[in-house]
Amino acid sequence: MGITTAALVIQSQFRGTVAKRCWRSTILSTKMIQRQWRMFAFRKRRQRSVMIIQALWRAKSRQSRFKHMLLSAISIQACVRRSRTVDVYQKTRGATIIIQAYWRRYFARHNFELDILEIVISQSLVRRKLAQTEVYKRRLSIQKLQNFARCWHSSKKLSLLRCQREDYLLRQSSATLLQVSWH
Repeated sequence: MGITTAALVIQSQFRGTVAKRCWRSTILSTKMIQRQWRMFAFRKRRQRSVMIIQALWRAKSRQSRFKHMLLSAISIQACVRRSRTVDVYQKTRGATIIIQAYWRRYFARHNFELDILEIVISQSLVRRKLAQTEVYKRRLSIQKLQNFARCWHSSKKLSLLRCQREDYLLRQSSATLLQVSWH
């Protein structure tokens, strides 16, 4: 074997060693790249899983918060509606009380006026009846007085007429006596 063959063998061994090293380096690099890629993919999947979990957690948290806010809003709206309803009820009740008071006052005044009218009518009827009774009594009294006066007057006339008759009769009898005596 000659130098050239030995050089060729050495060169071939060296190239083989370099190729092996290069191959190993390539395999190691490939493995490292694959490992890095797997780690990257694992991290990516884990990150995606974490993101999904976080998104779900945030969604659940937001949903819970939204539900709480919705319940709070419903509660506030109910309180506001109740407050408005109470205000409307109180205003309506106040208006109702005022209307009732005015109606009662009107009704009482109207009844009072009707009562006064009935009282005035009753009083006028009673006064009229009393006046008629008084007029009747006075007429009776006047008639009695007139009858008494007529009786007294007629008795006076009668007594005057009696006197006059007696006087007439006396004169007549005297005249007759005188006449008889003259004949």
